[in-house]
Amino acid sequence: MMGYGGRYFGAYNCFDNGWMMIIMGMFFVIALVAFIYWLNRNKRALVNTDALEILKMKYINGEISDEEYIQKKNILNNTNSKHRI
Repeated sequence: MMGYGGRYFGAYNCFDNGWMMIIMGMFFVIALVAFIYWLNRNKRALVNTDALEILKMKYINGEISDEEYIQKKNILNNTNSKHRI
């Protein structure tokens, strides 16, 4: 059913000149970029945590020495702190 002025939503349709579509498009792009950033940030944190767990298991199993464990743990902790915001 057509409304006033031959338009579906009346004379004051917010989609008339496209501004609302541009604003909605910009919002969608910003939300998508933020979501992708959030996913990548969480993935980096999981990788560093997994590396520490693997290092601990190697130390527990006797595959690496005390000095090696401490050295590699410090390297991983420094790398992990650089990626945090």
